[in-house]
Amino acid sequence: NIDVYDLYGSQLSVDGTSFSSPHITASVALLQEYGDRQIFKKAQNWSINSRRHEISKAVLINSADKIKDDGDGLFLNII
Repeated sequence: NIDVYDLYGSQLSVDGTSFSSPHITASVALLQEYGDRQIFKKAQNWSINSRRHEISKAVLINSADKIKDDGDGLFLNII
């Protein structure tokens, strides 16, 4: 649920990939930039491997809040 404004100034709560994709893309761009800076500075334990998509995915997944469903699918709206 992301709060946005419509053309008339009313606030709406929306969801979907079209609203989440820009946030994920920007997050990955920031991670890539940070990795590039560490490589450029020749920081310890940083290599070109930090540019791999698996690394960005692991960082995003491991830093996300884990939300547990009770098993009935109602909390995450998957049914």
